Amino acid sequence: MAQVLTMPAAGAGPLSRAWKRVRDRLPLEGGNYPYVVARVKAKKTLLLPRDTYAKMLQMEIPSIARMLGDGEYRQQVVALGARYSGVDLIERATSENLARVFTQIYEFCEGQLQTMIGNYLDRWDVNNIKTILRGKLYGATPQEITEDLVPAGSLPAVFLQELVQRETLAEIARMGA
Repeated sequence: MAQVLTMPAAGAGPLSRAWKRVRDRLPLEGGNYPYVVARVKAKKTLLLPRDTYAKMLQMEIPSIARMLGDGEYRQQVVALGARYSGVDLIERATSENLARVFTQIYEFCEGQLQTMIGNYLDRWDVNNIKTILRGKLYGATPQEITEDLVPAGSLPAVFLQELVQRETLAEIARMGA
């Protein structure tokens, strides 16, 4: 028989206080969970089927870019097609699509759920900052650094661009302070 986890009666002593501490840490309130789950499941249907990846491994790079341009990545492939080609186009289009989808998911979350999703997406901010610092340290051009950024976290792309445009690591550190 399945057990149901219920809160102990008021004034039940240490057990009641322990339950309150656990309940306060659980992210069960303050979010639109059913709505977000439905939206994410709908987005999941847009992913490429597993067998498509096997087919793509047998294709030439231009054919892969064309195939991606016919699907969910159309907007990014068209926008970037004039500046990039081949593997660079595929990588940039998929990165921009990833950032767009993550941003959409974050924006339709509410309350504590949005905080949790934001905390997860902050790892992209950390990766972007590391990319900028490494690029500056090794003398990469601003364009080369920008190509490797994936603005899927809470830091706006405009702010990341401002960091990229700074000349020294000290200037970057001052902006972040």
